[in-house]
Amino acid sequence: MFDDLTPFYRDFGSSVTVAGVSTTGIFDTSTPDSFGIVASTIPSLRVSASVAAAVGDAVTAGGSSWVVAAIHAVDPRGSEKLLVLK
Repeated sequence: MFDDLTPFYRDFGSSVTVAGVSTTGIFDTSTPDSFGIVASTIPSLRVSASVAAAVGDAVTAGGSSWVVAAIHAVDPRGSEKLLVLK
Protein backbone atom coordinates (compact mmCIF):
# COMPACT_ATOMS: atom_id res chain seq x y z
CA MET A 1 0.00 0.00 0.00
CA PHE A 2 1.03 3.58 -0.52
CA ASP A 3 1.24 6.06 2.31
CA ASP A 4 0.58 9.09 0.11
CA LEU A 5 -2.22 8.65 -2.43
CA THR A 6 -1.93 12.18 -3.86
CA PRO A 7 -0.05 11.08 -7.03
CA PHE A 8 -2.61 8.29 -7.60
CA TYR A 9 -5.55 10.71 -7.49
CA ARG A 10 -3.66 13.30 -9.54
CA ASP A 11 -2.99 10.78 -12.32
CA PHE A 12 -6.28 8.86 -12.35
CA GLY A 13 -8.80 11.14 -10.64
CA SER A 14 -11.03 13.93 -11.79
CA SER A 15 -12.67 16.93 -10.19
CA VAL A 16 -15.87 16.01 -8.33
CA THR A 17 -18.14 17.61 -5.75
CA VAL A 18 -19.19 15.78 -2.58
CA ALA A 19 -21.71 17.48 -0.26
CA GLY A 20 -20.95 20.82 -1.91
CA VAL A 21 -17.16 20.55 -1.50
CA SER A 22 -14.84 20.19 -4.52
CA THR A 23 -12.31 17.38 -4.33
CA THR A 24 -10.59 14.81 -6.53
CA GLY A 25 -11.98 11.30 -6.87
CA ILE A 26 -12.07 8.34 -9.19
CA PHE A 27 -15.53 7.96 -10.71
CA ASP A 28 -16.48 4.56 -12.09
CA THR A 29 -19.68 3.12 -13.51
CA SER A 30 -18.65 -0.54 -13.43
CA THR A 31 -18.31 -2.53 -10.22
CA PRO A 32 -16.49 -5.89 -10.31
CA ASP A 33 -17.75 -8.78 -8.23
CA SER A 34 -15.45 -10.77 -5.93
CA PHE A 35 -14.10 -12.80 -8.86
CA GLY A 36 -13.03 -9.71 -10.81
CA ILE A 37 -15.81 -10.02 -13.36
CA VAL A 38 -17.94 -6.98 -14.07
CA ALA A 39 -21.20 -7.76 -12.29
CA SER A 40 -23.14 -4.53 -12.70
CA THR A 41 -23.00 -0.90 -13.69
CA ILE A 42 -23.49 0.61 -10.25
CA PRO A 43 -21.75 4.00 -10.21
CA SER A 44 -19.18 4.60 -7.49
CA LEU A 45 -16.69 7.22 -6.44
CA ARG A 46 -13.38 6.38 -4.78
CA VAL A 47 -12.10 9.20 -2.57
CA SER A 48 -9.61 9.85 0.19
CA ALA A 49 -10.88 9.01 3.67
CA SER A 50 -10.47 12.69 4.56
CA VAL A 51 -13.42 13.61 2.29
CA ALA A 52 -16.48 14.17 4.46
CA ALA A 53 -19.41 12.17 3.08
CA ALA A 54 -22.58 10.67 4.46
CA VAL A 55 -25.38 8.57 3.01
CA GLY A 56 -27.81 10.95 1.30
CA ASP A 57 -25.17 13.56 0.36
CA ALA A 58 -25.23 15.00 -3.16
CA VAL A 59 -22.36 14.16 -5.53
CA THR A 60 -21.52 15.62 -8.92
CA ALA A 61 -19.26 13.36 -10.97
CA GLY A 62 -18.94 12.38 -14.60
CA GLY A 63 -21.16 15.27 -15.65
CA SER A 64 -24.14 13.95 -13.67
CA SER A 65 -25.68 14.37 -10.25
CA TRP A 66 -25.85 11.46 -7.83
CA VAL A 67 -26.74 10.68 -4.22
CA VAL A 68 -24.54 8.64 -1.86
CA ALA A 69 -26.34 5.32 -1.23
CA ALA A 70 -23.62 3.57 0.81
CA ILE A 71 -20.05 4.06 1.99
CA HIS A 72 -17.43 1.29 2.16
CA ALA A 73 -13.80 1.26 3.30
CA VAL A 74 -11.44 0.47 0.42
CA ASP A 75 -8.55 -0.79 2.53
CA PRO A 76 -8.10 -1.91 6.13
CA ARG A 77 -5.93 1.13 7.00
CA GLY A 78 -8.85 3.43 6.26
CA SER A 79 -7.00 5.70 3.82
CA GLU A 80 -9.74 5.56 1.18
CA LYS A 81 -13.47 5.02 0.93
CA LEU A 82 -15.83 4.03 -1.83
CA LEU A 83 -19.06 5.97 -2.21
CA VAL A 84 -21.75 3.87 -3.88
CA LEU A 85 -23.97 6.22 -5.85
CA LYS A 86 -27.57 6.14 -7.04
